[in-house]
Order: sequence, then C-alpha cells, then structure tokens
Amino acid sequence: MARRRGSRVRHFRATAWFELGDCENPAVTEWTYTGTHKGPFLLPDGREIEGTGRHITLRATCSTFVTNGRIVTHREYFDQLELYSQLGFGLTKIEQG
Repeated sequence: MARRRGSRVRHFRATAWFELGDCENPAVTEWTYTGTHKGPFLLPDGREIEGTGRHITLRATCSTFVTNGRIVTHREYFDQLELYSQLGFGLTKIEQG
C-alpha cells in the first residue's frame, strides 16, 4: 500500500514511458499512474473523500533541476480535473458574490 498526501491506494503503479535526462536542465519524465481508490483522499481545502473503489488511470509528468549532482527542485504535474472526474466528481458552479 502506498501513501500520498493522506490518501491510501492499493495496486498503485507509476509506469514511466518517456524520460529526457541526457540534456541540460530540467530532466523530464512522463508516466501513467494506475490504482484503485480505497481510502481517504485529502483535498486542497482539507476535506477528505472516502474510498470510492474506483480504478483510476492518470497521465502525469515531472521536471527535475539538478545542480552539482544534487536535485534542487522537483515538480510534478497532473490534471486534477481528470483525477476528480474518475473518482466521480466534477465541476460545480461557483456563486459570485
């Protein structure tokens, strides 16, 4: 079982399918996350989504900057709306006021 930001997933896998590391900074990797949502998932506002049992497949990428043989920054990017949609959630209208 893997933990990430307060969530629990089973059968979680990250499969790298593109790596660009033999160039000047940044090194770039793209991969696909797959897993089943089994436990609480922490939202940015502090609320939690309980396990839905839904299977997810999500493409992601990261860029890593290295100085003197050490990682100085590492940033990961993925489409949050794609993830939330696969968990059964979507956009809601925000009331202006």
